Amino acid sequence: MRATDTVVIEATGNCMAVSRVLSPFVARVVIANPLQVKAIAHAHVKTDKVDAGTLASLYAAGYLPEIWTPDAVTERKRRLVARRYQLVRHRTRIKNEVHAILHAHLIPPCPHADLFSKVGRAWLERQPVPDDERVAIERHVRELDRMGEDLAALDKEIAAEALDDASVARLTKLTSTLDGAVLVAIDMSKNRQEVLIERPEGGRRRRMGSKWTGGFRTGTFEKCRFLASGAAFLPAIG
Repeated sequence: MRATDTVVIEATGNCMAVSRVLSPFVARVVIANPLQVKAIAHAHVKTDKVDAGTLASLYAAGYLPEIWTPDAVTERKRRLVARRYQLVRHRTRIKNEVHAILHAHLIPPCPHADLFSKVGRAWLERQPVPDDERVAIERHVRELDRMGEDLAALDKEIAAEALDDASVARLTKLTSTLDGAVLVAIDMSKNRQEVLIERPEGGRRRRMGSKWTGGFRTGTFEKCRFLASGAAFLPAIG
């Protein structure tokens, strides 16, 4: 392998680590999107040698669908968010197991909003369930408490990362020149396109949906910038 070579690899679970290892020794490491490669090139024989030849041919012809490779800082943020997502899913699964135990023994729904709040747990302790189920519930509650501590630590770490991001800092400092309204949040996800504003004097918040926002379908920061300026929240955003 020479310093002038270009290496093409398919996106896999550890492709970023492989890219970091190879980058110092070659001119460029290209990571291909395997789904798009499959859509472009169909092969009746599926072997590593054939796949490598396909990637090389597509790259040489300029048809190789590449994925964006994040820098080290962005990759770290992605890992933090992924860990938080996994932790929240695990916590939800444990809560569902507790609800399943109660349902299996014909226990009526908890009258409190949150079964795992202080009053909810007090209600949970009074419910008549078998001893083994009681032990299981107590184990689940202890696990929830531990995960709550882990989640708080992750949130703190993610928040610290976000505060150091210039784009996030710019968004959090957006203030209006129109009737004292303050832009609280812009939600431009695929299923919800909303702008949340707040008027300090009344403490009221108002949501404006996709019709008001022009029906944007993607959540790029550039469109958030355009929306905030166009809605007269700000004359300009840095």
